[in-house]
Amino acid sequence: MAGNFEQQRHALSITHTYYDSSAVDDDGAYWANLDERFHDSAVFAPLFLEDDQYTHLVFYPIYSPSTFGIDLEFYNAAGEQVGRIANWRAVESTPDQFFTLDFRAAASQHFSPEHLRHFQGVNIIKHWPERGRIPTRLKFGLNVGQIGQAMNLPTNVCFNSQLANANLLTKPGTFKWSPILDGAHSVVVVLNGSAVKAYARTATLRLTFYREADQQTLSREAILPPFGQLRLAVATDTELREFLQAQPGWVTIQADSPFVTAWYFDFNPSGAVGGDHSF
Repeated sequence: MAGNFEQQRHALSITHTYYDSSAVDDDGAYWANLDERFHDSAVFAPLFLEDDQYTHLVFYPIYSPSTFGIDLEFYNAAGEQVGRIANWRAVESTPDQFFTLDFRAAASQHFSPEHLRHFQGVNIIKHWPERGRIPTRLKFGLNVGQIGQAMNLPTNVCFNSQLANANLLTKPGTFKWSPILDGAHSVVVVLNGSAVKAYARTATLRLTFYREADQQTLSREAILPPFGQLRLAVATDTELREFLQAQPGWVTIQADSPFVTAWYFDFNPSGAVGGDHSF
């Protein structure tokens, strides 16, 4: 196990450890992108950049040896691109390449604070000069935290970047599920993003909510545009809050696009944030 440790209050936010591929350089450790429709590798992730929140991306020195560049594309909830930073950084897979991307700090160098309020999702695009040597394992840590509370204990969500895989284009859909652990402070984010360069696939969602109290369910439908997102915040969703009755529950997500993903977060008033990707 691993995670983030809050030294003042000796609190721990745990996750599983990351596999170290830094010494793995055989042919099986790499992927070649031969399809120009795809970025070499990309992943679409949620952003929390309100005044009392932050989102960081942690890069660990655990990747198979290679050198790659990073572009950042920012989107609002409707899937409109509202900002872009080309060639944010070049990364070399060396033992000293441990660093954290503070999205607010990086974006503030290019955009005004008012403009940043529209940033709710980011497509993290990686590109390789040697496109036949793309590591198959690219794990990152997503730290979402709160500012100005008694405790500063963010998430450390381990997740993987998507490679150029044309087989996904013929996949009819996907199924995800996510817990809703804290009935008062939970946020589930459903995303529709892809490593496809000209991604234009709208996703239709069927959501079914469950609760621990009984066998009743709550059903909804939603449509997500490309790079759009749906945020289910229990604190501001009256119907969902009354359904859960301040108790844990979970949601299943049936989508007609294979590129739909989901994440869940619990923003405790103490300042601790729990979270993970969907399953």
